[in-house]
Amino acid sequence: MKKFGAQSLQTFLYQALSMVLGLACGVIVARYLGPTAKGAIALYGLIAGFLALAGNLGLGLANVHLVGSGQIAPGRAWANSLYMALLTGSLLAVMTIFLFPVLGIIVKRPVDMGLLGIVLCGAPLLLLLDYQINLLRGLGDLAGFNQSGLLRQAGRLLALGLLVAAFKGFVASALWAANFSIALAVLWSGFRLKKKTVLSLVPSWIALK
Repeated sequence: MKKFGAQSLQTFLYQALSMVLGLACGVIVARYLGPTAKGAIALYGLIAGFLALAGNLGLGLANVHLVGSGQIAPGRAWANSLYMALLTGSLLAVMTIFLFPVLGIIVKRPVDMGLLGIVLCGAPLLLLLDYQINLLRGLGDLAGFNQSGLLRQAGRLLALGLLVAAFKGFVASALWAANFSIALAVLWSGFRLKKKTVLSLVPSWIALK
């Protein structure tokens, strides 16, 4: 019971701190980029979130269940996650490019192909991050799960400050900062997984099915 309480408190504190860092990112965007750029960043962030949701295919939650119940070795589940993130993320990127003219109609505003390209670069990483942090949950590593989320926000804040200052507040800088933060969280969650289990590049087709 004490362990459960400690983990709940830890999760709450990490999420609260992540929220504070997220608000700080919003302040930088609003202060140095302005409301128009803030709206553009929110729009492309929404596109990235939708792609991650559409491409997840339930594998994130499946990782929690399959690894937590011992139905699949964590290392093999990671291999499934890696290949699915690369394949699904790449396919979504290609489909989005082909649907580029339709996308502007859906969001009811012009979509910049260059900015969209930055978002699409981060699609496979965003999927892999979701898969990996759910593997950590399946392994009971709530500290690693929480730290990955916190590191993502901290990395975004740091990169946002540096890139916006260096490139005079371009929207592209803010989007690259988001990609950098995702990559940082992927590396950290991968490091935590490697400490917990032996990672494999051999997928488990039965578990994937």
